[in-house]
Amino acid sequence: MARARPAPDEPLRALLREHGQRVTEDRLAIWRELHAAHDHMDADQLFARLREKGLKGSRATVYRTLDLLVRAALVSKIRATEQRFVYEMAAGRRHHDHLVCTRCGKIVEFENEQIEKLQDEIAARHGFTLSAHFMRLSGVCASCRKGAAS
Repeated sequence: MARARPAPDEPLRALLREHGQRVTEDRLAIWRELHAAHDHMDADQLFARLREKGLKGSRATVYRTLDLLVRAALVSKIRATEQRFVYEMAAGRRHHDHLVCTRCGKIVEFENEQIEKLQDEIAARHGFTLSAHFMRLSGVCASCRKGAAS
């Protein structure tokens, strides 16, 4: 008999139970919106999307839930600009790294097996076993460079 696949929101339910917190519709809505999103968004954008869908919860609930999800490594937090962080679903996604424009905040995801292998080699050379890593390369995107040149 095939095992039933867990409900999409089971990771959140398990995390909330583990931390002694209630499973609420607001928290489930936050999780589902992140799960469905195909882009990076900041907490205010997430809150606005949820409001458009009729969520009555607070901005504080969004921030607290995001914080819990980041600490549990179910969601990634990425610095887009000096003052702005964006979030993306980490659970169930292939590992990738980011190029971030320091002017406009544009984020480009990339994967590179050579970089992954090199990180493993460096860690081993220093006696580390990697459990996670996050690479963010900062610079100026082609659009911003083009705008600055004109």
